[in-house]
Amino acid sequence: MRRMQDLTSANTAGIELSQAQLSYARESLGLTVERDISALPERFLEGVDLMVCFEVIEHISDPIDFLRDYTQRLRPGGTLVLATDNFSSLPVRTMGDSFPKWIPHQHISLFDPASLEKSLTRAGLEVSDRISFTPWELLLRALVYRASMCRVGGRRFDLASELRTENSRSFAAFRAR
Repeated sequence: MRRMQDLTSANTAGIELSQAQLSYARESLGLTVERDISALPERFLEGVDLMVCFEVIEHISDPIDFLRDYTQRLRPGGTLVLATDNFSSLPVRTMGDSFPKWIPHQHISLFDPASLEKSLTRAGLEVSDRISFTPWELLLRALVYRASMCRVGGRRFDLASELRTENSRSFAAFRAR
């Protein structure tokens, strides 16, 4: 958001459910960020030209209602850019239960390209362009995972341990890992 503001002088705002990340965005970065779209300043509720949802929809229990609710704030001709993991991708299939993004109580709506497009269509959105890819980082992780005998980041990935500690880590600690 900061980069977009600096380059374009655009009005930008964000929605963040994590209190730690919301506080960091507000206090350390000086960004306009709220927990819910209805709490944004009035200028954002009148309609937006661009809505970006990176790594969001997999956290939503009813993604179709979420899409309908949020995208009704797009101006006519506005654009939604949405990105989420492809849970049928090669890295996910390769790593299986050790894939680090299997976080059951946080990643609750899992998509592949077809199910994501179907959800967008059911929400009443016109899909005008699509790019389905697996970021190189995930491909590299899958290769390292295989080459390191199922170790992630120098240690064996343990979902139970991650679940016990993930919500107690601060945003800065999360980033430093």
